[in-house]
Amino acid sequence: MATPQLHLIGEIKSAKNFESNRLFCKWEFKYGKHLTVIDGNTEGETFEEEKPDKETAFYFDHPFDIHFKVESMRGWPKVVVEVWEVADDGKYFIAGYGTGTIPCSPGSHNIEIKCWRPKDQTWYGYLRESLLGVRSELATKEMLLSSMERNLFESETTGSITVDIGIIAKDFELYGIKLS
Repeated sequence: MATPQLHLIGEIKSAKNFESNRLFCKWEFKYGKHLTVIDGNTEGETFEEEKPDKETAFYFDHPFDIHFKVESMRGWPKVVVEVWEVADDGKYFIAGYGTGTIPCSPGSHNIEIKCWRPKDQTWYGYLRESLLGVRSELATKEMLLSSMERNLFESETTGSITVDIGIIAKDFELYGIKLS
């Protein structure tokens, strides 16, 4: 009997409502042990984009194409993003983190991933950010997938990333799974 397959085709489309005028986005599809990549890259990085003066968004249009073999619905893919700001002196600072769940229904989808960053509540942290422009970052990216650990610190909303994705599902119905 054929094994169910999942094909994700799309692009990291745009970013909006970030304070910076220059950004880039690192992205990674996280998935469980019951999914195996047949083809494609599960992580990547957009080009650095500069926002035109009158625009409110950055347009990355960065493509991805990933093909999975699926043995179980457990561990369904999520896309994790890190948005980085590029300062005028060329230094990089975290502008936001975000996680978006991939829909289970085949077809075209538009996902808006709300981004946030840790907020340092100490006096030293306030001075470090306001005088040096240095922001707090996550010690480990695994915190992005665990809501329990995210409750241990304060954060602030920074912007959002738009992902356009087409989902093709094959042979799920052979196992009695109806994706809709």
